[in-house]
Amino acid sequence: MQTTLSAGFILAVVLWGILAPDNMSSVFDTALALITRNFGWMYLWIVLGLVLFALFVATSRYGNLRLGGEDEEPEFSVGSWFAMLFAAGMGIGLVWGTLIAGIAISLLLAGGLKAVQTATIVFALPFTLVIVLMVIALWRALRQDWSEHVVRERELRRRMRRMVET
Repeated sequence: MQTTLSAGFILAVVLWGILAPDNMSSVFDTALALITRNFGWMYLWIVLGLVLFALFVATSRYGNLRLGGEDEEPEFSVGSWFAMLFAAGMGIGLVWGTLIAGIAISLLLAGGLKAVQTATIVFALPFTLVIVLMVIALWRALRQDWSEHVVRERELRRRMRRMVET
């Protein structure tokens, strides 16, 4: 369903660029001007906030947060993690790059370089929302894992006190 919807949207944009390049160029120019004029400041503040938040998490006690139990061994080695992250990044890059390349070629043929520049900025804006949502999801998961860790630690201390007292 999602693939069909995405492919249909991309096909519609490509056909729009081929059939009505002037219209598409003016729409994208207007959208870019509207977004940069009205929301440019917000974009900069969101990026600054995310960078500061990442620095805070990395330098606070949450930077050393261990996911899982105290005595659990990692399921994958550090090398395996890097390999998985690299493979995921390559997969995303190939899929997204292929889709954007088709759109960019049609825009270049239809409206020239200015249309491609405008579309690039407009297509990049949703990633800001995706990244913000990913940060929120990660933060919630870390908070939940931390609270579970605190509960496990309290229970362990309670058991140790009982053992010492008896």
